[in-house]
This record gives sequence, C-alpha cells and structure tokens, in this order.
Amino acid sequence: MDDSFSNLTLPVFLSQNFNEYKNEVELWSLITSLPREKQALAITYSLPNEVRKGVLEGLSVKKDLNNVAGLNILLRYLEKNLNSRKVAFLYKEFIENSTSQQPQESMEDYISRFCLHKEKAENLPEDHRWAFSLLSGANITQKEKEVLLESMDPEDVIMYSKVKNSLLNPHTTQELVLSRHSRKRRRLCSVVQGSSADDEESEVSLLQLPNELIKKIIFLLDTKDIVSLSGCNKRLHQSIADYRPWRELSPSLYSFRRLPSLLNHVSKCRDLRRLYLPGIRCPNDFNALYAQVAASCRRLEMLSVTVFDRHDLDFLAFLFDSCTLIKKLSMKSSELVLIDLRALKMIGNRLPHLAELDISDNFMDPTELTYISHKFRNLKLLVLQVYGNSDEESNVAIKQISERCTDLEVLKLKGFAMSSASLMSIGQNCKKLNTFLLNPDRDMLSSDLKEFGRLCSELEHLHLMIGDMDNSTFSAGTTDMLENMTKLQSFHLYEERRSLFPIQILDTLGDKCNKLKEISLFLYGDGNQISSALRSFLIQPVANQIEKMAIRYNCDTPVRALRELGKHSPNLKHLHLGKVSISELDFLYILRGCEKLESIILADLDTTNWSCDIGKFCLNLRSISSNCLNTISTCSILNNCSNLQRVDVLGDGIRGESLGDLGNLQFLEVLRISPVESVDEFAPLVVNCGRLKEIYTDYTDHERKILRTALDRSVLLLAREDMIPSCHPWTVDHLLAYGTSFGPFALPP
Repeated sequence: MDDSFSNLTLPVFLSQNFNEYKNEVELWSLITSLPREKQALAITYSLPNEVRKGVLEGLSVKKDLNNVAGLNILLRYLEKNLNSRKVAFLYKEFIENSTSQQPQESMEDYISRFCLHKEKAENLPEDHRWAFSLLSGANITQKEKEVLLESMDPEDVIMYSKVKNSLLNPHTTQELVLSRHSRKRRRLCSVVQGSSADDEESEVSLLQLPNELIKKIIFLLDTKDIVSLSGCNKRLHQSIADYRPWRELSPSLYSFRRLPSLLNHVSKCRDLRRLYLPGIRCPNDFNALYAQVAASCRRLEMLSVTVFDRHDLDFLAFLFDSCTLIKKLSMKSSELVLIDLRALKMIGNRLPHLAELDISDNFMDPTELTYISHKFRNLKLLVLQVYGNSDEESNVAIKQISERCTDLEVLKLKGFAMSSASLMSIGQNCKKLNTFLLNPDRDMLSSDLKEFGRLCSELEHLHLMIGDMDNSTFSAGTTDMLENMTKLQSFHLYEERRSLFPIQILDTLGDKCNKLKEISLFLYGDGNQISSALRSFLIQPVANQIEKMAIRYNCDTPVRALRELGKHSPNLKHLHLGKVSISELDFLYILRGCEKLESIILADLDTTNWSCDIGKFCLNLRSISSNCLNTISTCSILNNCSNLQRVDVLGDGIRGESLGDLGNLQFLEVLRISPVESVDEFAPLVVNCGRLKEIYTDYTDHERKILRTALDRSVLLLAREDMIPSCHPWTVDHLLAYGTSFGPFALPP
C-alpha cells in the first residue's frame, strides 16, 4: 500500500452516533497500512479514558484484540455496551455545567456557560431532563446513581417515572448494586482463568461448569491440589470421589522410579476402584505397591496385573485377602511362572464376588477348567487358552463351564477347537451371551452352526475361525448361522490355512446384519475371490454405517475392491491394512471418501513409489502406525494432521528431516519411531509437544539422559521393542501379532 496512508488519523469516538463512528472505523481499516491484527489495539488506544478502561476490563488484549478478527470483536463489544453507558454519558453532560454562578466567575462567563448548558439540554427529550434533574438532587451515593443510570434505556420515553419509582423503592437500587458486583466477580474469575469476558457465556466459575468438564480439570491436577479441592464443597468432593483421579490408577514405568511418591498417592486413594499395572518388569517390583493397595484400597473392584515370579503370587494373595470386593481380574504371566491350579485356588478362595476373569496368556488343562466351573459360577466374562486343542476331556470341562456359569456374557476360548456337543451346551445354557469366539473342530456339521445361530440370536460380537472344517461345510453352516444373528455389531473372520474364500458369508452378513459397525478379515485366500466378496458386501446398505475395518493377509494379496470403501463407507473411522497390495490411487480414493478417518494402520504394504500429499486427505487423523511408509508420505501426514495423538512410524526411510513437523503436534501423547542419528537433532523436534507421555526409540542410556534433560518433564523413554502390543491396539505390532495367535483382536475397543 502507498506510504501516504501509513499515518492516517484515527477516527474520533462518537458516543452520540455510534453507527457513524463504526462506518469511519471500517473505512479507516480498509485504507490504513497498519497490519490487521494491530488495528484493534490502535482503535482501543484512541478511545476516551473511561471507554478504554471498560474495554480493557471486558476484553483480553492477547486473545481478543491482538488478532486478525480483533477489530470486529471490539466493535461488537462497543455496540453492545454503549447503550448501557450512553445514559450515563448524557447525564454527565447534563450536570457537568452547574446552573449556579461560581465564586470568582464573571457574569459573562456564567451566562456563556448557561447558554451552552441550555443548548445541550434542549437536545434531550423533556422526560430525560426531568429524570436527570430528579436524580442529581437525590440524596444517594454516586455508585447508586451510576448503577441506576446503567439500567436505563436511552430510547425510553418514561425514564422519569422509572427513576422516581426506583428512588421510592430503595430495595431495587440495592439489588442493582449487588448484581453489578456479581458481574464484576464473574469478570474477575474469567480474567484469572485466561478467558475473555465479551459475553455472559464466558463469565463462568468452576462450579458453573458441567460435571464432565470438572472431572477433566480434576484429572489434570496434582494429588496435593486434588486433596485441597475436595474440601471446598460437597459437589467437588463428590466429583473427586467418583472420578478417575481417585478411582482409577494406571501408573507408568516412570512413576515406579519414584516409588515413594506413587505409594503416597495410593495411600490417599481410599476409594480406588480400578488398578492397571504395566506389563514390563520395573526396576522396583510391584510388591511394595501390592502392600500399600492392600492397606489403603479395600474397595478395589478391578485389577490388571502381570505375574513375573512366584513371589508375586504370594503378595497378590495378601492383596486379595484385603480387597475381597474385586469383580474384574486380568492376570498375565511371564515365561518364568504360569497361572496354574494353585493360583486359581488362591483366587477362588479369596475373591467371592469375581465376575470377570481374563487369563488369556495361560493354557488351562481339563483339571483347571473343571475347577473354574466349580468355583467361579458368577462369571460374566471368561477369556482363556485351552491346553490340548480339541481333546475330549477339555470339551467335557467346557460343557461343565457352560452348565454352571449360565450368566456368561463374554466367552473366548483361545486355541481350542470346539466340538458340536460343547457348542450346543453353550447355546442352550448361556442365554445372556453377547460376545463369543468360535473355532469349530473338523467334525462340526453345518446344521450345528445353524442351530447355534438360532439359540444365540442375541449375539452382538462374533469372532469366527475357519479352523479344520471343510470349506463348503463351514461356508454353508456359517451362512445359515448368520441368518438368525441379526443384532451383530462386529464380525471377525480368521482363516489360518489357504482355502477357497467363503463368499456367501459376506453376502449374508451385509443382507441380514443391519446393525454391523465393525468387521475384520484375517485371511489366507485368493485375492480375486476376496475382492469379489468384498465388493458385493460394500454395495449393501450396511456398508454405509461401518466404522471399523481391518483386513490382513498371510501373503501379499491385491484387493481391488478396497477403493470402493471411499464410495460406500463414508463413516469409516478406523482402517487397518496388513500385507495388502493396494495402489496409491486406490488409497487416495479411500481417503477422499472416508473423511472421518481417525486411525490408520499400514503393515507391510509396498509404498515405495507413493509420492502424493496424502496427509491433506485425512485431516482428522488421531493415530497413524506403519512400518512401510516412505519419507514423502510420512512428511505429508506429520505436516497436515495436526490433531495426531499417537504416531508409530518405522522404517529405514525415516530420517530427521522427515520428522521436522513433530513440534507442531500439540496433542501428541505417544511416539514410536526409528532412531534419529543424532539425539541433539531429535530433541528439538519433540520439546514443543507438551502432552507427550511416551517415546519408544532405540537410544543408549546416555542419549536417553540427554533427551530427558532436553524435555525437562516426566516422559517415559523405552526401546521400540518394549511397546506391548496388547496395550496399544492401534499399532502395526498388534495387527500382525494378534491375528496369528488366537484370532482377530486388532481393532481398538
């Protein structure tokens, strides 16, 4: 712009005619060379002292005025508040020139001042003049006069009557004063919280927030602050007692390095209900924590723990003696110890209220299965692995479990080929079953599967393995079974050997299961058959409501129908692909159509020649995990997807320059990458990620120390292989490992 416009005179504030002043400001804004974000500051500085003081009290300089939209915010604020102050301005102009001659004032000066006062007074309505005269002579404080004037409308034609009634009723004036103090108090609260006070909605205190927001705020506080806050009032005390800071604890490995602080926190959590312990052995073992939980947390209801040796079982027995109210137990074991009959008896004799038992890392023999059927009759969830694959004794024990544990809602028997008798017993006795893992043995008939579908028509989540059944028998039986399971919400199919893909299954699934939202296929079949079956499924109306999809193969298989996802599944949020041959163009079709994608896993795909800016098509992405993305694709995602919370990118093509946009990821919490050659080069990239909690990369102890010093906050630093797939279902490792072990459990909960 021409330099001649650089020193334009600022518009003069007109209280009498704000619209004219507003037009002048807008015209000045168009021709001045002052940057847009500085214009509101300049106009504010030019306002009269009283008006400027009110603006600075009501608006934040940093958040409201010093930005591109600051001028519009300022004008709206002035227009909104001017009416409430206009009457006060008129009153001040009316009385500022007294009609009495002052001492030492000449007669000429007095008459000149009186004529000026008469001219101004004649411009006011007659009702206003009498109202101002009445108010000026009233024996009330100046503050009460100001409050009364602010409550008046400048266009009001009965102002005199309102002023008279207010003066005759002192309670009205006092209420107005108290209301003004309340507004100031709320404005002060908004300033302390760093929010603007441009409207009534922003002027709120902590207690005016809904419970959900209060709970999120409490979760970010330290233990000392939470204890102080709980004593403020009954509502905050109840919110703290009911929510995660006191009722749910998931300590990281880093917290175990500061064990006294962790134990001190646990000692205050008298209402702790859920405890999740890490699955990696810590420098300080869990025994001290077990003892503290046993002493302080008698109301514990859920425990997730990994057993590393026999001593852990002894301390757990001590914990179970105190915490007898535990209803949910998840126990995993290391290579040094197993959850055997002795451990089961220890659990059964101490936890009479146990309703959910997950011991999926251990093989249960028939004796142990029989004990479960006798001792844990109130179970609603049972997840375990059966030793012996499909022996007769195990099937008998499974029948006993179904006959005695009739309240079961979730039943997953991993590594076990089920007989027809066991399947029928489950269908007949477990009427509340809604989640089931089915791996039929080779003698299973299609009529058995059909009958099970009729018995369990209320099933919502089905994990199905083809196993050793004949392909045609399995296809016919599963199709008939799905005819009755119309309430299915998730379907997972796992094929562990090369066979003809049962196309009819997906046809029936799309036709009958109208509530389906999640589907995963872990296959070992022919790509053309799978493409044909997937295409016929996607043209069904149910494909429009699919939110999660995972497809993984045991060999590189092209699936051309995947591009149809962008057309038929616009609500897709999670897409996990493993060993799928897909072109970059087809992948872009998916991204352009599925704008709601939040999670992507790409495992063992050929992306060497991908060169498009794919990040522009998945702006809502929250997590990305890949072991195959090239440098161009990685840079594109990190540059465009600013809402990323979890990043897992591995590969030889990932270099420091590929990660240059990491610092812009303000919501990043978990990062797993191939090590950058120089830790001094990597540290500046993540130092601005204020929410970062976990970093998995292969650095030496000395390099980790340098990185921790640069971060200057508690961040968990571990090697890449230390990330536990079961704790991170959004990763490539989870997709690859869990599909080959016991079925498709790769999708997030």
